[in-house]
Amino acid sequence: MILALAGALLAAFLTWAAYPPWGQAYLIVVSPIVLLAALTRVHRYRDGFLVAGLYGTAVIAGTMYWISGLADIALPPLALAQGAVYGLFGIASVYFCPKPSWVYVAGVTGSWAAMEFLRARWPVGGLGWGALGYPAGALEPARSAAAWIGTSGWAVLLVALAAALMTSRNASGRRILASISVAVGALLVAGAVAAGPAPGEEITATIIQGNSPCPRVRCANERTLITESHLMLTEQLQPGDADLVVWAESSTGFTTDPLLNTDVRERVVGEAARLDAYIMVGSDRPAGPDAFFNSNIMFAPDGTVVGEFPVT
Repeated sequence: MILALAGALLAAFLTWAAYPPWGQAYLIVVSPIVLLAALTRVHRYRDGFLVAGLYGTAVIAGTMYWISGLADIALPPLALAQGAVYGLFGIASVYFCPKPSWVYVAGVTGSWAAMEFLRARWPVGGLGWGALGYPAGALEPARSAAAWIGTSGWAVLLVALAAALMTSRNASGRRILASISVAVGALLVAGAVAAGPAPGEEITATIIQGNSPCPRVRCANERTLITESHLMLTEQLQPGDADLVVWAESSTGFTTDPLLNTDVRERVVGEAARLDAYIMVGSDRPAGPDAFFNSNIMFAPDGTVVGEFPVT
């Protein structure tokens, strides 16, 4: 059991290292192999839950450590709640371990997909961060192939490949491993062929990150001050510096939402006209007395709103 727990921590470290700031994306291929190898060492559902739960808790704590900069109290319950969902995968892995090779590979792969689906939706709306597929976006030609299967598709393939490797001691497992390897190889070749510059004109984009003047302490008028900082930074740009100016998530919102606050809208529109550039503003749009949703609002140089995601 100690070796299995150590393997879970090693797998979590590999996943964490595949994410920024380390960004060693190739390690995301190795981490599910190490995790499944650890899970094959346990035979009780409780132990499977603990091993996979430790992995998930460590992954979320490691990749989302920056949340402590907002509120120290937020990270432990988030990591533990997400770890519990990973733990369900550990139970499934133990269940499928003694099954025939094709049942094990299909069961483990399907359980991982179901776990990621649940984790992205529960609790409190879910969390997709920490998924295996995201670091694949840093690797070519996997990035290009993601246009067809998405990050979720790559996560499923990585787990399927790792599960097949666990069964490669017998002929049936080796055939499964060869089949999955051929499928992954074909996707990579197709991605390499399709890779290339995006169609259309090249543009210059500038990202504005105004930040909060009072992080963690939540000072009076913080939202207004955050919006003001984005406006001030944008005002430092000169015409021709950018074709597109992107304001960070939550740069406006509630009382400073540009579609609700006339003054903020006029200033954003004025900057778009002065710079002759599109400005995309991140906002927290009110959705009721105790709810909001993230919205990205695109202003054209002539001041019109040309799009919003999500559309209300």
